[in-house]
Amino acid sequence: MNRILFSAIEDSLIGTSGRGLINRLYHGTIVNQIVCLVCGKVSEREENFLDLTLSITGLDTLENGLKSCYIEKEIMDGKNQYRCERCNKLVDATKGARIRCLPEILTISLLRFSYDFVKGERYKETGKFVYPMTLNMAPYYEHAGPNDINEYELFSVVIHRGGAYGGHYHAYIKDIDGLGKWTHPDEETIQIPTDPTTGEVDFIECDCPVELIQAILHRHKDIQTVDKLCGEITKQTGVSWNKRFKKQFGPIHKFLAKYDDKFIYDPSSNHISLKDYGKSDSRGGKETSTLTPENSQEISTLVSEKQATQANVNENSPQKDGNKIGPQKDGPSRKRPPSPSPEIGQCWFDFNDSRVYPIRTKEIEWQYSGKESAYMLFYRKKSLLRPEEAMGNPAYKMPDRIISEVLEENDELHDKRMHYEIAVNLVTLQLHFGGSYQYYKGALWPLPGKCIWIDLNVDRRNTIQDLKLHAMEVGSDLICEDFVIHRMKELPAGSHLYDCVSYDDEKMLKDLSIDEGTKLFIWNGTKYDEDRNVVSFRNEDFQKTLEELKIKDGDKIILDSSATSQKTQIDKSLLEKSKMKSKIEVHIENKCMESCDKDRSRCKIEVEINQTVGELKVMAISKFGLGDIDDGGRLRIEHDRLGLRPPLHDGSTIETAAITQGTNLILERGPAPNSNQITLTFTPGDPRSDLPDKEIIVDRNITVGVCLQCMINKAGYNGLLGSETKETKSELEYPVQLGEVEVSLLSKPVQQQKGKKKCGQKTSLRQAPYNIQDGDVIGVMKDDFGTIEDDLGQEEMKRQIEEIRKQREERRKMEAEFDGFQKKSRRPEVALKIKVDDFR
Repeated sequence: MNRILFSAIEDSLIGTSGRGLINRLYHGTIVNQIVCLVCGKVSEREENFLDLTLSITGLDTLENGLKSCYIEKEIMDGKNQYRCERCNKLVDATKGARIRCLPEILTISLLRFSYDFVKGERYKETGKFVYPMTLNMAPYYEHAGPNDINEYELFSVVIHRGGAYGGHYHAYIKDIDGLGKWTHPDEETIQIPTDPTTGEVDFIECDCPVELIQAILHRHKDIQTVDKLCGEITKQTGVSWNKRFKKQFGPIHKFLAKYDDKFIYDPSSNHISLKDYGKSDSRGGKETSTLTPENSQEISTLVSEKQATQANVNENSPQKDGNKIGPQKDGPSRKRPPSPSPEIGQCWFDFNDSRVYPIRTKEIEWQYSGKESAYMLFYRKKSLLRPEEAMGNPAYKMPDRIISEVLEENDELHDKRMHYEIAVNLVTLQLHFGGSYQYYKGALWPLPGKCIWIDLNVDRRNTIQDLKLHAMEVGSDLICEDFVIHRMKELPAGSHLYDCVSYDDEKMLKDLSIDEGTKLFIWNGTKYDEDRNVVSFRNEDFQKTLEELKIKDGDKIILDSSATSQKTQIDKSLLEKSKMKSKIEVHIENKCMESCDKDRSRCKIEVEINQTVGELKVMAISKFGLGDIDDGGRLRIEHDRLGLRPPLHDGSTIETAAITQGTNLILERGPAPNSNQITLTFTPGDPRSDLPDKEIIVDRNITVGVCLQCMINKAGYNGLLGSETKETKSELEYPVQLGEVEVSLLSKPVQQQKGKKKCGQKTSLRQAPYNIQDGDVIGVMKDDFGTIEDDLGQEEMKRQIEEIRKQREERRKMEAEFDGFQKKSRRPEVALKIKVDDFR
């Protein structure tokens, strides 16, 4: 990509005074030499370069990499001898490369991407590779004179974050001309999370693993192995190293080995300890902190004593005024120890897409290894000094025409950016007001007839103070004088309030994550007691239920003396309503007398739900003016879909008999079953014939045989069930179907085993396998349960089977005609053996 950029720049500068700019700044020459060890003849070949490529496999520093490429020589002997033109034979020789011409700006590409022939995939070299801030190229120069200036200084680093198959690039660049506004990163506030109850330091939110490990090792002197360190990290943060830091920083063993300037790590013994490093760093030359007793301010602040931390927590804790809800501030904060700012021309910036922010010089050392590491290095000669008038002057030696074009472009870009920022940051909020809500069952519910919310368009870059002013403008009378703003969320169980956003008027809305559609609740911040919340009832509320009025258990109702007459009316209406709920109205049809008029055959009777069915029957008989009824009469329920239901027991209550408001009942002749009897309905004969169903009332504990005998007697069939007389040895004409069990009415003698006497088995209808309950239908029929549809289906199946049989016969005839034509047999497959050799 770098060479493509240079080629594009060169093409754009053709025909201008700057056409040789790229060659003058980046062009260099390498000479490859082969020296004959017999005659001393030197064979050389020059190569031009714009950047030096350097393999880092097996190397740890930039100096060692340059030494292996441009100082060390390869011996060509044995089978690798060189044919010398002067000697005219194969001779021993040395082969090497030297730098003949150095450019003004030296570009070094680090070959971090390699190929693994064993696994067959690419991979990225993430090992530690140290590069200096200043580089002396004299040892690698072919003819380095004493007056030659070969000192280079690092001014840019291109960094790759990711793996061999993808990632992201950003660059560290030194501001040589002092054009940028550099602010010290150490001025950022560090939040030390603490537990308000104990005051202990909490490391859960420590994002820097170096500071985390330093703090843990400084506090716990007994930790001497990596295993104990990992256990303490999990104990302090609640998350292991692999889950929290491994993806970004790699395994902890490699991480500790990478930061050998801060930790002493022995891989053989797995021992770990803090390292006392001096104030001056050998690579960067910048002042760094130590962990010696004389200079341990940073770590001691992290692990301050409990009393000091608790004092800070108490000092910053919110003050509660009555039932006021105040904001909860964060734990204690501090500033990093101030370090001297770099000189003008020595400031570093990180260019990451559209974001540019300052960095410390020591952060360059963090890119020595890992998944985020240096990919290209740019050095410039120290002799390239900038004039004083160029410092801080971005228009130095630029034509006025270009400056005016740049200013116009900047103005246009500024306007577009301003409109874009407004469009992006303009959000619509929902303002909810406390006077429009009531508190019920632990949640907020809107009051009917009240203004629930008002939409407000604001800029997310505004402060909370601006939000309050806008809210007072649109809310006017709905907002009290002293109000607070909480975040509100609507849930199925009602609306709930969350964190307070009005505790700091200088906070910006975007810093509080207030986005499009955020619901904000504006109220006075007071907790009301539900029991003391007095709500007056309106006239239309007196006819509502307690559930509709949202009155729950424990609520207090206050009756005013001025509403005594109204109270009496309320009590009467409630009493009447309760009485109405205990009474129902049923419809009864008289089936005892067929000659009765239609109008006189039906009546309505009002009955209480705790009365019995027998009492309802007596009321119906007296209503119809009937005298004595055969067997006393009985009542049935006539269902809209199920038809007539079994007769009702006289001892059942209206509620247990499932008689509800508007139920249709039938009064008919016949005995009513008692509590230990059930009603069975069966169909005698063929069910396909229109024969009426018959009913029998039997005891719950009778046997199946007795029950079937009662059915036979009710149907009018001759014969006995289970008799062993000689006259009834033949099978009876009519089988009986009981549920899914077919029972034949046979009079065959029962065969008994020798020596054993078989007793008649008695089975209850209520027990398995019959489980007959009151109202079940039992069929007594001559044939099976087949219907006309079943017969048609069987005929269709027979027809299909016959067609399949005919098709099969025709296929066999056709195959017999072609027996003379033999099919070509297929040759058997032969296994193919391939031998694969190792080509490495």
